[in-house]
Amino acid sequence: MFTDQLGTLTDRELEALCVPLRECLSTKTGPVDLTVLSNLDARRFDQAPVYDAEKGHLLGIVETTFLRELYEAREPLAADDPAVCNDTHMFHIGCFVSIDQILEKMSERRAVFVIRGSSATEHGYVEWNYGLLTISDLNRQPLRAALYALLAELESGMAVLVDSAFSDPWAWVKTLAEEHQVRILGYCELTRRRNLDVGPIAATTLAQLIQVVSKNQELLQKLGYRSRTEYDRQTGSIPNLRNCVMHPVRPLVLGQEDVKLIRSTVASVQDLYSRVQKLTARGPCEGMRTA
Repeated sequence: MFTDQLGTLTDRELEALCVPLRECLSTKTGPVDLTVLSNLDARRFDQAPVYDAEKGHLLGIVETTFLRELYEAREPLAADDPAVCNDTHMFHIGCFVSIDQILEKMSERRAVFVIRGSSATEHGYVEWNYGLLTISDLNRQPLRAALYALLAELESGMAVLVDSAFSDPWAWVKTLAEEHQVRILGYCELTRRRNLDVGPIAATTLAQLIQVVSKNQELLQKLGYRSRTEYDRQTGSIPNLRNCVMHPVRPLVLGQEDVKLIRSTVASVQDLYSRVQKLTARGPCEGMRTA
C-alpha cells in the first residue's frame, strides 16, 4: 500500500494550492457593485466569495454570470439566496486531505472554500480556513507534485516486477516497438562503456513497463486481471497523466471532465500498485522468471 504521505497533501501544500481569502476579489450582499462585476469580468474570474454586508462574515460563493444577471435585472444579492448559501461551497476536511478527496469535491463544484476544523479552545471551536480552491488552482504545483509521487511509486514497483519476472531481459525488451528497443539497448551499451551496468530496466518509462506487462499473459494472471482487455482498459490513461504531470507548464485541468478523468486514473494507479506490491512482496515473482 502507499505510505501515509503519498496521495495526501500537507497543510503547507494545501495552503499553497488555495488562494487566501484576503487575496480574493470578493463581493457583498445588497445591490450589485458594478466595479466588482467589471473587475471579475476583466480578470476572467468565474466566481467570487460573498460576505454579509451587515455582519461581515463569509456566506458562500456567487457565480459571475449570476451576479451579472442580478445587476441587469436591478435585483440585490440576497444573504439567503440558495445560489450563494450552499453547503456544497464548503469543503470540510480532517487533519489530512487526499488527492481523491480533492478531485471528488472539484468534480462537483468549480470552486469551494477549504476548511479544516481544529480542536476546541476556551473561545470555542476554531476553524482553519485555507482559502478558495477553484478548478484552475488544480494546475498549481502542489497537486502536480502529489500526483508525481504516486506515479513514481508505481513506476518503481513496475520496474521491480518486470525485472524480477524475466531471467533474460531480451524476453521483455523484444515485446516493445523497435525504436524503444534501440533506445533501451543503446542506453545499456552507453552505461557499460562508462563502466556502469545498471541493466535495461533503468532505461524504461512507465508507459513501456505497462506495455510489457500487457503482453505477458502470465503476469496479467498473477496480477489478477481476467484479460489483457481489462488491464488495458484500466491502465490506458496512466501514461497520459504521467506525461501531463511531467510538463510543469501544461495544464492538467481545463474543466470538470478533466477532474473526473484524473480521479479515475488515480484510482487505477492505486489499484495497479496494490496488485504489483502484493505480487512482488512474495519474493521474485514466485517462479515466474521467464527465459
